[in-house]
Amino acid sequence: YYTHSFSPPPLICKAIGYGAGTKEGDKTPNVLRLSLVNAHEAGDYSDGEITEELLLLETAIDDMNPQEYELLMERCFNAGALDVNITPVQMKKNRIGHHFSVLCTPKQSKKLRDIIYLNSTTIGMKEIPCTRYSLPRKEEMKETDYGFMRYKTVTLPDGSRRSKPEYDDCLRIAKEKNLPLQKLFDKE
Repeated sequence: YYTHSFSPPPLICKAIGYGAGTKEGDKTPNVLRLSLVNAHEAGDYSDGEITEELLLLETAIDDMNPQEYELLMERCFNAGALDVNITPVQMKKNRIGHHFSVLCTPKQSKKLRDIIYLNSTTIGMKEIPCTRYSLPRKEEMKETDYGFMRYKTVTLPDGSRRSKPEYDDCLRIAKEKNLPLQKLFDKE
């Protein structure tokens, strides 16, 4: 399942069993220990911080129309990318280019590499194992003066909470009510 050189996902031990063999004559103990475990696909929450083993796909592109990145990003997100970033860079021979990065789970890697190859001019990319640490979060629906909005609430290491409205809801209400977007972000 995991073919990369990083550690497997966090595991929870459900049971341990021991058994002794019947082979005699060797001074080496003839025993077997078996552990039954469950993998935490979504990450380890043991200390309040979420830990996930992910992959970072990266490529540098200097021969692609920048307008084409919008569709590439959309297709990556639709295929399950956790994050997509484009950074302007200065490349060899002083060419201006873009560093395209996609964060994903190991299961999504092949599908996302195919999308990047098919929707960009790249001919190669790096796949870098990485660990992502994040705060526990939940989505809440709150009623505001302008209607219902989704809020993302995170729990900080000291136990306090921080809440922020979801951009898509703010944008929708700003368009519907002809309001400045910032007014909705300030409304908590």
